[in-house]
Amino acid sequence: MYMKTKEVLTPQEIIDLAENIINRYDLDYNNAEVELFENDVLAMIVEAPNHATIEVTVDLNNWVLEDKKIVQKIILRTIADEIRKFNADDEFDEFWSVDFSRHNGFRASEFIQMLQEDEAYFKECAVRMYKEAINLD
Repeated sequence: MYMKTKEVLTPQEIIDLAENIINRYDLDYNNAEVELFENDVLAMIVEAPNHATIEVTVDLNNWVLEDKKIVQKIILRTIADEIRKFNADDEFDEFWSVDFSRHNGFRASEFIQMLQEDEAYFKECAVRMYKEAINLD
């Protein structure tokens, strides 16, 4: 009896898994991106409804890329880990200026409210993503 070896997921299959997760959790409001680099680093940008974005990278070098569920869990947990750290106050401090206000047409109170809504959205998505990852076990 011989054992059939599994095929490693193709780069496109990994990208498709990431894009499906991003779409399933509504983390694309026209600025989300997914790219897999030759050194097995998956780079993603996820976005909340008010356009706050977070860059997420996953180094896939140390993982077995034969099992679709494992790769899906890795992507889910990594995105959840990053988006739960989003902090509206830190984002405000990084981006707010008079020029930013003029360019984007919002007042400071409007901008902080948008960031707070995005923070709550990211945290809610993170909880759901962790639950999905656990259910894949």
